[in-house]
Amino acid sequence: MLTKDPARRPIWVLPSLGLAVCLSTTRVLGQASPIQTGAESIVDELLALALPFAIIAVMVLGLLAFAGRLSAGIAVLCILGICLVFGAPQLVDWGRSLFGV
Repeated sequence: MLTKDPARRPIWVLPSLGLAVCLSTTRVLGQASPIQTGAESIVDELLALALPFAIIAVMVLGLLAFAGRLSAGIAVLCILGICLVFGAPQLVDWGRSLFGV
């Protein structure tokens, strides 16, 4: 008959419990703040919303070029606007690191 003697526990029980505790605490400690998570979610949603508009703008530029009505200023401003919209997160990160925030 098997006895439930605590002194006869398998050796692997304590290290496996320690590993489980370490893994569970790193998951909890590695979470971002709710404000940062919400802000990143808003940025992702706005970028997803801006993508179809950027595609349509490039299509309109192509139609204007095909019709011979495209000026260089309009093309440069449209491309610059697209770069600013989609590069905004990187520009903000660069500005924050520049000023040490």
